[in-house]
Amino acid sequence: AGAATVGGRATRAVLLTPKADDAPLTQARVWVDDRDGAVRQLELTEPSGAVRTWRITAWQPNAKLAGDTFTFTVPAGVKVVDRYA
Repeated sequence: AGAATVGGRATRAVLLTPKADDAPLTQARVWVDDRDGAVRQLELTEPSGAVRTWRITAWQPNAKLAGDTFTFTVPAGVKVVDRYA
């Protein structure tokens, strides 16, 4: 999908389209750094036409994280609604 500069870095964009007609996205565009292969930007387009863009400005590969970094605890008094139940 072409070349671009993202955050001062030379990148190549790759355009991805889903195979399934009922996919939650109509396309995804990913900008990959020419030098180190890191993803620098991601753009997702939804069937409604809404576009979400993430630009990665800083990251640390292989960062050490605490075991509970991605653990979510429901706060006291919150009603949980499970749409799959």
